[in-house]
Amino acid sequence: MSEKVREGRKKVRISIIDFLIVLTVVACVCGIFVHYKLFENNNKVLTDDVCNISVMLYGVDNDISEKIVSGSKVFLKDGNEEFGIISDVAKEDAVVYYSDSQNEIATGTDNTKKDIKLTVEVKGDLSESGFYANGKKYIASGMEIDIFSAEFSAKGLIFGVESRSE
Repeated sequence: MSEKVREGRKKVRISIIDFLIVLTVVACVCGIFVHYKLFENNNKVLTDDVCNISVMLYGVDNDISEKIVSGSKVFLKDGNEEFGIISDVAKEDAVVYYSDSQNEIATGTDNTKKDIKLTVEVKGDLSESGFYANGKKYIASGMEIDIFSAEFSAKGLIFGVESRSE
């Protein structure tokens, strides 16, 4: 009977190669788990930083320029998401360029329109690669943006991004 019992059971032998294969699979699974956990933690949308974004609106009608005031919420036309709150407004008569009788470029002013400099407080993520408004939209000097509020809609040129010191 002991011979039959021995024939029914097979010996399981684990070689060093089998052990290394199992160890490699376990290490890969652990590595993937740790990578995605760290990746999730490093890529959370942060809106801890506040920057003052300077935007220039050129040639705005006088009627509309009167409606642009400090404290208004401003939104981006891209996605209708909130951009920030206007903290400062400076208005001047619009500068116009024309060619004079000698075909040289000259400047003048147009008192029916205004050039408006806005300073908008925007929350976002300020990093080495730049400023991301609301953690999503990349903002840099020289960019054009379409903004609107309940009172106005305009296309502006960003000419400054400064971190607001707390």
